Amino acid sequence: MISLLVQKEKEHLPREDYVERYLNLDLDLAARQEAISWMNKVQAHNNLRPLTAYLSVNYLDRFLSSYQSQQGIGCPLQLLLVACLSLATKMEDKVPPLTDLQIGGAKFDFEAQTI
Repeated sequence: MISLLVQKEKEHLPREDYVERYLNLDLDLAARQEAISWMNKVQAHNNLRPLTAYLSVNYLDRFLSSYQSQQGIGCPLQLLLVACLSLATKMEDKVPPLTDLQIGGAKFDFEAQTI
């Protein structure tokens, strides 16, 4: 069973050329670093587990790797970050309200139905 789960996990990793695309400047490394920094602030503010931070970054990387460039993202980056955090918090014992995931310099305030 574990072998099957590990094999399935490989299907959900970022694309193989993901790091290479950052090195070639196809993707904005500074924007990714800023996004991760913001997600870490939200994680600390809400006392979320380290697994939540890990999962939210993993979801972000998986999403970004599926696009040709960050300019091709059809939604604001902040909405993507809140959505990644929201999904990751499902692993928490107590899921914080979506409004608590939009702190620390958030430029927009998204309603739950938007997220």
